Amino acid sequence: MDNRKITEEVTFKLCLPKTASLPTGVCCFDGGLSLILTDNLRSTVELLCIEDGSFSESLNLASVWDICLMGNNLYCTDPKSSTVRIIDVGNGMHLRKTHSRGRHLTEPRGIAIDENQIAICDSVASCVYLHDIRSDTVTEVLHGSVLAEPNYVAVSLPHVYVSDAFKNSVYAFDVRRLPSVLWTFGGSQGENNDQLDNPAGIALTESTIKVADNNNNRIVSIQRENGIFLNYDLSWEDGLNEPQAIAIHDNRIFVTESTSRNVKILDFDRPFD
Repeated sequence: MDNRKITEEVTFKLCLPKTASLPTGVCCFDGGLSLILTDNLRSTVELLCIEDGSFSESLNLASVWDICLMGNNLYCTDPKSSTVRIIDVGNGMHLRKTHSRGRHLTEPRGIAIDENQIAICDSVASCVYLHDIRSDTVTEVLHGSVLAEPNYVAVSLPHVYVSDAFKNSVYAFDVRRLPSVLWTFGGSQGENNDQLDNPAGIALTESTIKVADNNNNRIVSIQRENGIFLNYDLSWEDGLNEPQAIAIHDNRIFVTESTSRNVKILDFDRPFD
């Protein structure tokens, strides 16, 4: 059992009261000094300075869901336009390019990157695609025979991890052994240790997967190797309210809340592995 303790907590409100907002994506930037956030209802990508809570940059798109970062290139899914946008965040925030994959994407949501391979969830087509940046080719790696509503994705090649909101599950795959499933966590709606209720964002450490268990108001920690439940990193007892997106940097967890429209930054007493 993990016995990490929270040493500090900061909460930022992402928009004005009574403003419609749904923060669906978060990633660390500038060595963890800043956060980049997406707001689905406001269709914005925003840069938050953690030190003073100020928003220094903002960009409006047709729609947004999730983001991932490689260098100064921010990849952002745009569900309404069935595209992935590429935003240059090296000097301000500027739209560089649009990857419109035509027949490939219907409603892209979760996105993650590793080794020049971008994993993209398509929630309507019930697929996960791998986009090779170097060759600009797209390959369907997971499909509707297993997935129903893939929501978020994390990737550490050759492994791909997917949360499925409809099936209340997290799946682990090895791209070398498709379509076999390495393991499944959850599979039924509920609040027991082996259950999920609308799983959303996922983040990886060296040995664990952190899952934003949205309707259960908790962050679930699972072993990457075998999908066994470990513990709850956060729960409603810590004031967590419908976690949506999650990121990890050193000893910090960053989590957005879908109802309160907050982003919480929680420092723990030692780094995650």
